[in-house]
This record gives sequence, C-alpha cells and structure tokens, in this order.
Amino acid sequence: MLPIKLIAFVFLFFEFITFCFNYKKGLGVFLFIYLVFPQSLTILDFLNLNIIRLALLIALLFFIRELFLRKKIKSTVFPLWTPVILFSVLLLPSYNFTEYSDGFPKGIYNYILYFFSDTLLPGIILFYSIQSFKDLKIILKWMAIAILVMTAYGIIEYASGFKNIFWDSMQKELKLTKVYDYQDVDDRLGFSNRVKSTNIHPIVYGGRLALFIPLFMMLMADSRFWRVIKPNITLIIIFGMLLINVFLCLSRSCWVSAAIALSVVFFLKRKQYFKRHSTLKMALLAGALPSLIYFVPLLIRVLSKADFHGSSYQLRNQQYDYIFNVIVAKQFYLGFGPDAINSFLNSGIYLGALGYESIIFEIFVNSGLIGFVGYLILYIAIIRMAFKNNKNNYTKPYLIATIIAHLSFVIITGERSTLMVFWLFVCIYIKINYILTSSKALIIANNDEYKSTEAA
Repeated sequence: MLPIKLIAFVFLFFEFITFCFNYKKGLGVFLFIYLVFPQSLTILDFLNLNIIRLALLIALLFFIRELFLRKKIKSTVFPLWTPVILFSVLLLPSYNFTEYSDGFPKGIYNYILYFFSDTLLPGIILFYSIQSFKDLKIILKWMAIAILVMTAYGIIEYASGFKNIFWDSMQKELKLTKVYDYQDVDDRLGFSNRVKSTNIHPIVYGGRLALFIPLFMMLMADSRFWRVIKPNITLIIIFGMLLINVFLCLSRSCWVSAAIALSVVFFLKRKQYFKRHSTLKMALLAGALPSLIYFVPLLIRVLSKADFHGSSYQLRNQQYDYIFNVIVAKQFYLGFGPDAINSFLNSGIYLGALGYESIIFEIFVNSGLIGFVGYLILYIAIIRMAFKNNKNNYTKPYLIATIIAHLSFVIITGERSTLMVFWLFVCIYIKINYILTSSKALIIANNDEYKSTEAA
C-alpha cells in the first residue's frame, strides 16, 4: 500500500492543478479532501499543518486571486457575519486568559488557525464562490462523490471483518499515540466492532453522515437538482450506502440523528414526495409495515439498553452532576481553555466526567458561560435563518431537518467534530436560496420584457 503521506500529497497536488485550470472544480476537489480525510493526518509536522489546513490554504490563495485579482466573485453580503463575529469575540477569552490556553496574543492565533479556519472559513468561502446554479451543481457533485468513496470504504471495512487498512497504515506510518478502536468486550447486536471509514471515530462518522440525509433527499425529490450525478439511479445507490453505513456505526445517537433528519424532511415535504406515483409509494409504504413490526420493538430495546451496550441515561445524569458541581464551578465564566478536556483525559484527573458526552458540558468546560453565550448566538441566528417566513426560502425543510438532527446529536454526544460539516450545509443552503431567488427574478424580468415588446 502507498504511504499515507504520499497519497495526501497526490490529492493536494491534484487540488492545486485543478484550481489552476478551473476554480470551481478546484473548490470541489478541496471539499472532497475536507470531507474524506481526517484532521489527524499531519503533513508538515514542523508547522503543525494537517491535510485539511493545507487543502484550505490552497483554496484560500485561489479564492483571494478570484476575489481581488480576477474580480470574478460578486460581493454578496454573507447574512451571518454578525453572529460569526460575536461568536468569535466571546470565544477568544477562553483561548487567551484561561489555565489550558497559550495566553495572549498566541490564543488569537490558535483560535484563527485551529478553530475558525478549520470550522467556519470553508463554508464562508463556499458561500462567496458559488455564483450560479452551474457552480452549485459542481459542488454538490463533489460532495456526493465524497460520500460515495467514504461509504464504499465503510462497506469494504465491514466485509473485511472491520479491518481498517487506512487507519492501520496511519498508526504505523505517523506513529499516532491515540487511534480509537471500538472492539467491544460485549458485542453490539452481534457485531464485534463499528465502521468508521476514513473518520477517526465511528460516532463522528455516523453524525456527519446523518447531516447528508436531507441533502440527498433534496437532490432526489427536487427536479431542479436531478442529474447532478448521472445517471439518477447513482444518487439512490449512494443514499442507500449512506444509510447502511449509519447503521454499521452502531451508535444510538447516530441512529436518532439520522431518523430525525429523515422524518423531518418527509413531514415538511410530504406533499411533494407523495404527489407523483402515489400508488407506487403507497405500495412501498404498505410493504414497509411488516418490517416496522419487527424493527420498532428492536429499536425500543436498543434505546432502552436492554441488549445494547454503551452510555446510559443514568450515566448522562452522573456526568451532569459531576461536571457542573466539580469542574465547571471552579471556572464558571471563562472555562479552562480549548485544550482542557484532552488535558484532563490524558492526565487522568476528573475521571468522573467519563467522556464529556454533551456539547453543553464541553462548552462550559472549555469556554465557560461566556463561550456558551457565543454558541447560543450562533445557533439562534442559524435557526432564525431557517425558520424565516420567506417565500424565497426554498431550502427551509432541509435546513430545518439538518439543524434538528445536528443539535440532537451534539446534545447527546458532545461530538463537535460534526460542526464543521453542519456549517458547510448552513452556508450551502443559504446560497441555494440566493441563487434560486435571483434565477426566479431573472425569469420574471425576461417575461415582463417580452410582454412589453409584444405590446409595442
């Protein structure tokens, strides 16, 4: 097998060459790298640059070229700039003035490099770079290809008896001190391990995949997005592989998130899904009833932990009491700093927290009350954007489903690694609304011009 770093450099070189010839396709390759490769794959150790940051650096350089030198990017105002700035301002104190931070001013550099650039910047670049429906289709196509590659590898991982060659090579070549291995002592539903594909963690993988469910439902249901991937059956196949991989993650939180995403989209778009070929769809629904008779009791047993091992409701309560009474009470307003939880786990102190399995715990431990307010501002702004009562809010059902699925997942697990993918979707759905609105306005203007010419 080729060395992992060599594979990474090949993809980075391919991204650079693609950007040189076609900026929008280069952006698609960047998205592929951003979604498929793990952040733990460090390329330049002396600069602490992983493949994600190097891919972003290449994308950023070409974005600046398009914006300032070629002036091919129109200056549409990003509607979430204010909450993003407030969010950053409220998180900065924990990066500069806390026990497990590097102090001022290095904390500002750490925030920009290790949080803002990794999590928020790619979505903002996407928002400004997508200028037309053609650009959008390129981006969506590369996102679908990324899911195809990850889910195909996930199925191969399962078929090989959960032997993940990618992570085995990563551990040997890069000498990783910590690679998550979920070889459970007690099997989960008869499985000895969980699929994680190219992600570091099965729960991260499943949580991210769940966010793609509304996107694929949009691509398959809305005729404007048909043939993004040719032929159309390919989308259905990828979507099926996605659902299989979510199941093989064997995480109740991932299943709940995926079920919420499916249910919310179906409920909000039920007329569109059952408008055409209603007889066939009702037959499929009737055929699914026998399966539900079997799977619903199974799901109830799984969620009640009757025959499924993992975190319980009682554990969450214990965490809540311990974290807020023992840990957070010491540094309530600013928290302990961005590296606090890793430091606690590595040193063995505060073991009563047992994993910090909720985003609320993690935010309070890392950033305190002030940081928590920052997250509230950001999430509330996104929710307001989604529920905006606007006739031109074309992606409203899909964005609402994505928000609810994401929030339910991170509140249960605390896995903030899904935030970067969630933010991508927020920016993409907002830009889709802009593009479809401008396209509708252009059609109306052309029709009005045609009518005036006819009248003359």
